[in-house]
Amino acid sequence: MTPDHSLSHNAIFLTPDELIQLTGRKLHGKQLAALRSMRIPFLVNALGRPVVSRSIFLASQATIGSPTKTPSWSPAPQKG
Repeated sequence: MTPDHSLSHNAIFLTPDELIQLTGRKLHGKQLAALRSMRIPFLVNALGRPVVSRSIFLASQATIGSPTKTPSWSPAPQKG
């Protein structure tokens, strides 16, 4: 019986299917290499599988597309 990943969006870690989608690789060793090349932080569990925290992507979503704040002041012109 395969595990039910229907609650995956409430999970702390990405699911195996999400890791395949993210890395484009099914083999764990290839996933590790892909994550390293993308500089995505991960841990390796006791089975040798990559474990990626979902919070990495949730935090980056908050900053992607958000407008850059510009200062509301400008320096005073110099007299001269």
